[in-house]
Order: sequence, then structure tokens, then C-alpha cells
Amino acid sequence: MEILKPFRLAVVADILSNYQFDQPFQYYFANLCKQNRSWGSKDRKIYKNLCFSYFRMGYALNAEPDLQSKISKAVAISDGSSQFPKADEIFPYRSDVSQLINFDEWVKGLQFQKPLYLVLRRGTESLVLNFLKQNQIPFEKVSEFSLRLEADSKCNHILENGWAWTMDFASQKVADCVDVVEDDAIWDACSGAGGKSIYISNKFIKPFQLTCSDKRFTILENLKTRFKTLGLKAPQIELCDLLEPFQLKTKYDKVILDVPCSGSGTWGRSPENILGFQISKIEYFAKLQLQIAGNALKNLKVEGKLYYMTCSVFAAENEKNVDLLVKNHGLKLESMQYTVAENNESDTLFIAVLTKL
Repeated sequence: MEILKPFRLAVVADILSNYQFDQPFQYYFANLCKQNRSWGSKDRKIYKNLCFSYFRMGYALNAEPDLQSKISKAVAISDGSSQFPKADEIFPYRSDVSQLINFDEWVKGLQFQKPLYLVLRRGTESLVLNFLKQNQIPFEKVSEFSLRLEADSKCNHILENGWAWTMDFASQKVADCVDVVEDDAIWDACSGAGGKSIYISNKFIKPFQLTCSDKRFTILENLKTRFKTLGLKAPQIELCDLLEPFQLKTKYDKVILDVPCSGSGTWGRSPENILGFQISKIEYFAKLQLQIAGNALKNLKVEGKLYYMTCSVFAAENEKNVDLLVKNHGLKLESMQYTVAENNESDTLFIAVLTKL
């Protein structure tokens, strides 16, 4: 095959040998492309695909003698000319992954790029559908306001006009678990850029009070821009660090707590983390999450609901932490689940719904 020509393998080996796993690979690769203007679009696609083929094999390539051999073996496995390794060979930490997850299916789901999901803003359905049809972009409707498209679909026009936004289907399913009652006071305590708050603001017509907080000023500015672009009512904004004890003026009916985590549930989109993740980080994140949750709970009303969320597949970050929250903070577990689209065509997210007693 052309992509296995020695000079291509040499370029990819050089790309991978200089990657330090200190940033998402897509950013690292984008900067390399800017530095190497001689790479055409075909070159860029081949190099990126070869790198991802390598990452998706995880630890299964360790027996190969050098990096170029590992890349060649990864490509041979991906095109079916070499035997596919066992799940434990790709990721040898089965015991850390939740028993509520089918480990073999999860690893299998890491082997392909996830689709692109669009959530449509109310009132823009016809605009979005007409644009997709006119530009012959294939799509499938997967819920009332959600479409599934091929991963590389060109949708900038839709996004820039505020007709829709991108949101993985598992994230949508987690956000659907948030039950909004009229005049609820809701706090999205680790809002980031506000994906879940945007989703519930678009979903529910009934009035409710929404507060979003994060410790990063630039992220909150991005959140405000996204709400404005989508024509949604802006939430109240609080700049706060949930690792520090604090009290907000309001006691909330619902607290959405999408805590920092390993991100292991999103590795199908960022397969470099199969190799780059340090297993010691599981304990680090688990402790961090409990500290954040303990501080956030001070602002939840009695009988209020806590929505504890992660994008992790590790039990220590999820059900084991939920057990500790129930034991130490007077909470009652209402439900918990891992969410994933059919055939693993999404990220894998965790959500637990708890009531404060």
C-alpha cells in the first residue's frame, strides 16, 4: 500500500517519537502541519490516520522491535491482514474499569472514530435539515433535537449561525437525566463551556434559574458567547474554585456536578490517551472529585438533587465515589448508570442522581 512506503513510515515515526503526551494529539498535529507546509491534504490525512492506528492499539504493540514496526503492525491489524489483539493486550487495566461496563466492548469501541452529533436549537430544524440536504451531507435523526453525522462532516455554517451545536450523544443522554421543574434554581457547578446547561436551556420551555460556575475566566467567557450565539437566555455566572470552601448566596434545588476526571470515556476520540494516561491519575482524580463534591453540597437544598457526572469508565471515579458520598454526606442514591449510544457510537459517560437528606 502507498501509505506504507518507507518515507511515510519514517515521517510518522518522527511525529510519534517527538510527541510527549502533554497536549491533545490533534493540537500537536495541527501545529506540525503549520510548520510543514509541504504536506498536502493527502499527506496530512495519511499521517494522521497512521498515528491514530498506532494509538488505538495501545499496549498491544510492545513486542515489536522499533517504532516503525509498531506502526506497520498497527496498520496490518486495522486492515485485517493481521490478527486483532485481545482487549487486555490493548489496555491491561481491566480491573480498574467498572464492572458495570462490558470491558471487551469498550475496548472495541476505541478502535474507530465516533460520529458527529448535532443538537438543534429550537426553531432552526428546517434551516439545518435544508442545509444538510442541499449540501448532500448524510445525516440520521436520533432524537427530537439531535442528528448523527459522519465524523468529518462539514457543518461550520450551521454552527457559526447558531442553528445547532456539537454534543456527543452520551452527553445528551446524561443531560436528559436532569429533571427541571418550573422555577427551579439550578447550579451547573463545573460548567466548563456550558454544554449541558445549553442543552437543558434549549430543552425546557418552563422558566428556571440557572447559574454556571468555573474557576477559569476564559472558559466562562466562551460559555457566555455560546449562549449568545445560540440565542439562549444567559445564565448567572460565578467565578469560583470548587477546591476551596465557599458559600454562594443561593441554595439550589438541583446541582449539576460534572467533575474533572480521567476522561477515559472519551478515548475513542482521543486514542493517544490509551498509552499516555498514567494509571496513578485514577486515585488523584477520585480524591479531587470528593473534595469538589463536598464543597458543592453545601449549596444544595435539603431534598435537592445532585447530578454527579464524569466522562470516565473507572469505578474509583464513579460508583465507588458515589458510595462514599452516600456514606459521608447524608445522600440517598436514586439511580446511576453509564450512558453510551448503540454500537458504541459515542463516548461513555457516568451519571448518578442523589438526593440530599
